[in-house]
Amino acid sequence: MTEIPLHLRCYVHHTSDEGDDGDNSGIDENPRPNSSTVLVIDTETTSDEYQNLLFGSCAVFVNGIQAQFYLFYGDIVKESEIDLIKSCGQKNNCTVLSRKEFVENIFYPKVFRERAKCVGFNLPFDLSRLCIHFSKSRNLRYAFSFLLSENK
Repeated sequence: MTEIPLHLRCYVHHTSDEGDDGDNSGIDENPRPNSSTVLVIDTETTSDEYQNLLFGSCAVFVNGIQAQFYLFYGDIVKESEIDLIKSCGQKNNCTVLSRKEFVENIFYPKVFRERAKCVGFNLPFDLSRLCIHFSKSRNLRYAFSFLLSENK
């Protein structure tokens, strides 16, 4: 089987508030990859042309052993469907979160701060289901940006 390398480039905009002491809120200016932690993500979407997020799953592995498992649901999901996802999560000992809670409390801390490897079968698509805004590049033909959280 032939392996195809996939490389994604991500940028995080740093903004400093007035009076910022320059500590960058814990951001390491020389980040090092975390080879022991892997975050595996998958999303399920509506079957229409919009493919809105219904729910997703995420497993966190540390040194090859599953440490946590999460289910998360999209912003358009009805309360009765959220109850079903929560019931499934409870039966299977999974933490259930909203899309926003997942991004801000699991995804960013693990991938951005801890530098965990992020794995997905179609990662650009899955990440696009988590975003709240996107934009096309002004300079590069096929480039784009995703905004995953309003929390800077």
